[in-house]
Amino acid sequence: MHTILIVEDDPVSAEVLATYLEAHGYETETARTGPEALQAFRRAPPDLMLLDVQLPYRNGFEVVHEVRKMPGGRDLPVVLMSAVYTDLERGRRYARQGLAAEDFLVKPFELETMLARVREILA
Repeated sequence: MHTILIVEDDPVSAEVLATYLEAHGYETETARTGPEALQAFRRAPPDLMLLDVQLPYRNGFEVVHEVRKMPGGRDLPVVLMSAVYTDLERGRRYARQGLAAEDFLVKPFELETMLARVREILA
Protein backbone atom coordinates (compact mmCIF):
# COMPACT_ATOMS: atom_id res chain seq x y z
CA MET A 1 0.00 0.00 0.00
CA HIS A 2 1.33 3.44 -0.93
CA THR A 3 1.70 6.17 1.67
CA ILE A 4 0.98 9.79 0.81
CA LEU A 5 2.16 12.72 2.90
CA ILE A 6 -0.41 15.51 2.72
CA VAL A 7 1.11 18.87 3.61
CA GLU A 8 -1.76 21.29 4.04
CA ASP A 9 -2.21 23.99 6.68
CA ASP A 10 -6.02 24.08 6.42
CA PRO A 11 -7.25 21.28 8.71
CA VAL A 12 -10.53 20.79 6.82
CA SER A 13 -8.78 20.48 3.46
CA ALA A 14 -6.20 18.11 4.94
CA GLU A 15 -8.95 15.93 6.40
CA VAL A 16 -10.92 15.86 3.14
CA LEU A 17 -7.82 14.83 1.16
CA ALA A 18 -6.82 12.19 3.71
CA THR A 19 -10.30 10.69 3.93
CA TYR A 20 -10.69 10.59 0.16
CA LEU A 21 -7.29 9.00 -0.44
CA GLU A 22 -7.79 6.47 2.36
CA ALA A 23 -11.16 5.52 0.88
CA HIS A 24 -9.29 4.73 -2.33
CA GLY A 25 -6.72 2.46 -0.69
CA TYR A 26 -3.88 4.80 0.28
CA GLU A 27 -2.31 5.33 3.68
CA THR A 28 -1.91 9.00 4.58
CA GLU A 29 -0.01 11.16 6.97
CA THR A 30 -0.58 14.89 7.35
CA ALA A 31 1.62 17.82 8.21
CA ARG A 32 0.41 21.39 8.71
CA THR A 33 3.65 23.38 8.37
CA GLY A 34 6.86 23.24 6.37
CA PRO A 35 8.95 22.08 9.34
CA GLU A 36 6.38 19.37 10.18
CA ALA A 37 6.58 18.15 6.58
CA LEU A 38 10.35 17.87 6.77
CA GLN A 39 10.13 15.99 10.08
CA ALA A 40 7.53 13.60 8.65
CA PHE A 41 9.73 12.94 5.63
CA ARG A 42 12.77 12.22 7.81
CA ARG A 43 10.75 9.93 10.08
CA ALA A 44 9.14 7.84 7.32
CA PRO A 45 9.60 8.86 3.69
CA PRO A 46 6.28 8.59 1.85
CA ASP A 47 5.70 7.27 -1.66
CA LEU A 48 4.29 10.65 -2.76
CA MET A 49 3.87 14.12 -1.26
CA LEU A 50 0.89 16.42 -1.89
CA LEU A 51 2.40 19.78 -0.96
CA ASP A 52 0.60 23.08 -0.53
CA VAL A 53 2.62 26.09 -1.62
CA GLN A 54 1.37 28.49 1.08
CA LEU A 55 2.45 27.05 4.42
CA PRO A 56 3.41 28.54 7.78
CA TYR A 57 7.10 28.85 8.70
CA ARG A 58 8.39 27.38 5.41
CA ASN A 59 6.52 27.48 2.13
CA GLY A 60 6.08 24.53 -0.20
CA PHE A 61 8.83 25.70 -2.56
CA GLU A 62 11.31 25.73 0.33
CA VAL A 63 10.11 22.34 1.57
CA VAL A 64 10.58 20.63 -1.79
CA HIS A 65 14.06 22.14 -2.16
CA GLU A 66 15.02 20.78 1.28
CA VAL A 67 13.49 17.36 0.62
CA ARG A 68 15.44 17.05 -2.64
CA LYS A 69 18.68 17.38 -0.64
CA MET A 70 17.79 14.57 1.79
CA PRO A 71 18.52 10.87 1.32
CA GLY A 72 15.66 9.44 -0.71
CA GLY A 73 14.24 12.87 -1.45
CA ARG A 74 15.62 13.24 -4.93
CA ASP A 75 13.25 10.62 -6.35
CA LEU A 76 10.18 11.44 -4.24
CA PRO A 77 7.17 12.31 -6.43
CA VAL A 78 5.77 15.70 -5.38
CA VAL A 79 2.52 17.33 -6.47
CA LEU A 80 2.34 21.01 -5.58
CA MET A 81 -1.04 22.59 -4.76
CA SER A 82 -1.90 26.28 -4.69
CA ALA A 83 -4.84 28.65 -4.51
CA VAL A 84 -2.51 31.63 -4.96
CA TYR A 85 -0.64 30.58 -8.08
CA THR A 86 -3.60 30.01 -10.40
CA ASP A 87 -2.01 29.86 -13.85
CA LEU A 88 -2.06 26.08 -14.29
CA GLU A 89 0.32 25.78 -17.23
CA ARG A 90 2.82 28.21 -15.77
CA GLY A 91 2.61 26.43 -12.44
CA ARG A 92 3.22 23.05 -14.07
CA ARG A 93 6.19 24.36 -16.05
CA TYR A 94 7.67 25.92 -12.92
CA ALA A 95 7.03 22.81 -10.87
CA ARG A 96 8.72 20.55 -13.39
CA GLN A 97 11.67 22.76 -14.29
CA GLY A 98 12.41 24.75 -11.20
CA LEU A 99 11.45 22.30 -8.49
CA ALA A 100 11.41 18.88 -10.12
CA ALA A 101 7.81 18.32 -9.00
CA GLU A 102 5.67 15.92 -11.01
CA ASP A 103 2.62 18.14 -11.21
CA PHE A 104 0.85 21.26 -10.02
CA LEU A 105 -2.82 21.49 -9.01
CA VAL A 106 -4.72 24.76 -8.77
CA LYS A 107 -7.09 24.90 -5.79
CA PRO A 108 -9.90 24.26 -5.67
CA PHE A 109 -9.54 21.08 -7.70
CA GLU A 110 -11.77 18.08 -8.22
CA LEU A 111 -10.83 15.19 -5.97
CA GLU A 112 -11.18 12.84 -8.93
CA THR A 113 -8.56 14.86 -10.84
CA MET A 114 -6.15 14.67 -7.92
CA LEU A 115 -6.76 10.93 -7.53
CA ALA A 116 -6.13 10.32 -11.23
CA ARG A 117 -2.77 12.13 -11.01
CA VAL A 118 -1.80 10.24 -7.85
CA ARG A 119 -2.63 6.91 -9.48
CA GLU A 120 -0.75 7.82 -12.63
CA ILE A 121 2.36 8.94 -10.75
CA LEU A 122 2.41 5.91 -8.45
CA ALA A 123 1.67 3.36 -11.20
